[in-house]
Amino acid sequence: MFGLPFRLKQPTSMAGKIAEDVAKGDSIEDASGEIRDAVRYTAIFPEENFTDGYYKVKKSLEKKGYEEVRCKNFYEMYEAGDQCQKAVQCVYKDKSGYVFEFQFHTVDSAGAKEVNHPVYEEFRKATVPKEIKNKYFGNMRYIGTHVPVPRGVMGIKSHG
Repeated sequence: MFGLPFRLKQPTSMAGKIAEDVAKGDSIEDASGEIRDAVRYTAIFPEENFTDGYYKVKKSLEKKGYEEVRCKNFYEMYEAGDQCQKAVQCVYKDKSGYVFEFQFHTVDSAGAKEVNHPVYEEFRKATVPKEIKNKYFGNMRYIGTHVPVPRGVMGIKSHG
């Protein structure tokens, strides 16, 4: 596990996400109800064990009654040009409906995420002009070119 002190999303970050969605036309109730990463965990695996690590964590969580309700394979999305980072990001739900996010990284992908984080925070602001957002996205994708793709990761299918 990595970054446990940061497993709770900062209130200012949650407010920013809600404000962005409200600016796009969502109600405050809908925008706040869509937040799936208020609680988030991160596991880091060596590149050679990444895919096995994902499946072991998934199996362990499911054995404890959690359901993987969404999975985004950012490696797959990166290859398609739709994402600027490489990771696998899942949302799990327990029987009572409680949800949390679980991110899976390699050492390199976690490092790239940390390097990109300040740029990403600017990128996601609704007030940033499109041409600047495009520049930010390109810069973050460039960092991603240095993150190797773990063997078997493309077999993890996005869903939800």
